[in-house]
Amino acid sequence: MKKLFILGFFLHAIFLINTNAQDTLYLQSGEKVIGWVVEQSEKEIKYRITNTADSPVIVLSASKVSTIHYRNGDLLSVRNRAIRMDNRTGLSVGLLYWPEIGLFKAQVDYFIIPEVNILVSILTEGEGGAAGIAAGSCWYISPYTSPGISPFTGLQLGVIDSDFFLQLPVGISYAADIGFEGKFVLNALYAPQESVILPLAELSLGWRF
Repeated sequence: MKKLFILGFFLHAIFLINTNAQDTLYLQSGEKVIGWVVEQSEKEIKYRITNTADSPVIVLSASKVSTIHYRNGDLLSVRNRAIRMDNRTGLSVGLLYWPEIGLFKAQVDYFIIPEVNILVSILTEGEGGAAGIAAGSCWYISPYTSPGISPFTGLQLGVIDSDFFLQLPVGISYAADIGFEGKFVLNALYAPQESVILPLAELSLGWRF
């Protein structure tokens, strides 16, 4: 009888542990949230405070979460997600400059994978000046990035006033969770018709969505 009582006690304890097991979300701010994760995507995490159908679902931005300790023992590092895939499309405006040379630029780009985007740029010297278009791709050093600075390089081909050019950018990009993006780039622009290589500094600001 005593053995049956002890066995029953342990079975009941295991049942209570499994019933009350919860997921733990550790936030970037250092806070800890305990609940039941019901849905997760690249952009947001949905969870309940209590494991009941009538408990409200709380939505939390994935960018605010560092790690998730699931009730089954699994561990997920949300920090190392491909944040560029959250906002794949970007629009930006900028200026390419070197003494006696200045080009305004408007650009749209799209990330096809976390490390690589494709882009199209419109270039102009201003009213009555030269104008052109360029297309290409940029490659980022790491597939993962938290909000902050990420180095990149790339290759672009274009035409300005019927003259073909090749552009090799090397730069750094700053991305924020809210969508803001800024870039500083050093470009080597090669114009084969004139057999000249122009070094251009570029600063651009934009938004990702």
